[in-house]
Amino acid sequence: MKSISNLLAAVLLAISTSCSSGKIQVPEVVTQAFGQKYPQATEVEWEQDENMYEVEFELQKIEYTATYNARGKWVGTEHQITLEDLPTAARTLLQSKYSEYRVVEVEAVEDPDGNKFEVEINGNAEVLDLLFSEEGRLLKTEKDDEDPDEDDGEDDDGKEENIDNNEDEDYENRIMND
Repeated sequence: MKSISNLLAAVLLAISTSCSSGKIQVPEVVTQAFGQKYPQATEVEWEQDENMYEVEFELQKIEYTATYNARGKWVGTEHQITLEDLPTAARTLLQSKYSEYRVVEVEAVEDPDGNKFEVEINGNAEVLDLLFSEEGRLLKTEKDDEDPDEDDGEDDDGKEENIDNNEDEDYENRIMND
């Protein structure tokens, strides 16, 4: 009975997705994977970036963004949180090492490797994206090329400095080919 319910949810999701987006054709395998992972999602809107599909949706009145590859493999999901929701270790590092920076955005990130936190800060004429582990340990710092005084709402490619050598350099290729 549950599988019929999931199938129905996926079909309804596919229909609503094709009607709401109008711009792109989301492969059925992608909409099915999304429907299985988030059967209660509402306000679903799809975007495509090369072979990746990004879906914005609401779940329990919280806005999320999930990413899937063209084969329907879930890459990750993120949603905004407050600074107070960060682990204590991450907040302490922000206060000690980045006290001259302003926090722009804080997000909880879930991917196949686990839960993490992303924090965008700006100051000292630069914008930085910091990636923290679930425990609050700094994993990566990425410098954005965007003007810190101007937020155009688009992600810019930046220079990365890996703090934790456990980061898999072929992660993106692995996601694309799975």
